[in-house]
Amino acid sequence: MKRTIYILCIIALISAMAVPATAEYVAEHKKMSIYEQGAGDLAYTYGTPFYQCIWGYDSVGSNAETATYNINLSSLPDNAVEARLYVYWTWSAVDVCDKLTYMSWYRDYAVYPELEVEFNGETVSFDYADGTNWIDHYTDAKNISAVGLQYGQPGYQTYNFPSGTNCSSIPLNLVSGNNAVNVTNVKSYQGPDCAGYCTGSYISSINSGRARVCIQGVGLLLTLEDDDKMYWIAEGNDMTYTKWKNGAWTYGITPDMTITKVKFPGPVPSGMDTATLTSVVPAGDLGYNRLYFNALSEYWWDGLWNSVPDKNLAVSETDVSAALRSQNNMARFQNGLENPNNGDKQMNVANAFLVVE
Repeated sequence: MKRTIYILCIIALISAMAVPATAEYVAEHKKMSIYEQGAGDLAYTYGTPFYQCIWGYDSVGSNAETATYNINLSSLPDNAVEARLYVYWTWSAVDVCDKLTYMSWYRDYAVYPELEVEFNGETVSFDYADGTNWIDHYTDAKNISAVGLQYGQPGYQTYNFPSGTNCSSIPLNLVSGNNAVNVTNVKSYQGPDCAGYCTGSYISSINSGRARVCIQGVGLLLTLEDDDKMYWIAEGNDMTYTKWKNGAWTYGITPDMTITKVKFPGPVPSGMDTATLTSVVPAGDLGYNRLYFNALSEYWWDGLWNSVPDKNLAVSETDVSAALRSQNNMARFQNGLENPNNGDKQMNVANAFLVVE
């Protein structure tokens, strides 16, 4: 039998701004999980456009906003057997005041988004890898424990806006050559929290108290029947941040602290010695990054995530055959390089698709 999987991915991520360091800015290895592995092949296609920000409901319960994406396939393969949708987002916050000056950003606070997603007109539900949950394994922030805290509350942190991945298995009969994905922000109005904080130039705006989230892009991954190949699908969301400034690493976070591990468990069938890794890295835009496959000292590739196809969503395909092991392979995604000293600032690892044949 041949097997192939198409996965729809909506990716939303944005570069973080300068903020105090916390543990969540270093790599957290629990953030990437294997959703599925088995005999078959994978095909990935991203959609257009890319980065779009959308508002939730306003104070009268209307005007929720929608971002629309198009995923165009040359054709739907006859051996396609599964479809899975990923929604990637970032910069999820409640707006507090009109942004008349830069300082007003410091009053916004982090929240988890509430998204409604339609694929070719049908509403889809979200699901995740066995043994995982959305917040612990598919979202990340500078300080997860501070998400939801408002300005003035103990523990509040500025620029703590989370990023994340929402996933959904969808009926294959919904997939066609031309596909439309609508993402709507249905987060309810949170109230005019600017009172007492926004005086003088900080005036209340029409959006104060509304939730905002930014959608980075979409992609489609198909699973195809193919007994001559084997695949692994890794998904999640791990946010890292590293930057070289004034002769030092910002917040003391060095590149060796921002290496996200993705494990591909189990044996590789005998005779399969060709391997391709497709990686999806939102906010992988500057090229100061490195991919390792298995041993750190033997095989690596620099600058793979460098704004292709877009600065908000980097996608790369890498031949890792020379580094392939007979079992228990591992990819490592490093944010930052020590030669030259520089980092990619915020970078998120969202997907890693391994196919061997």
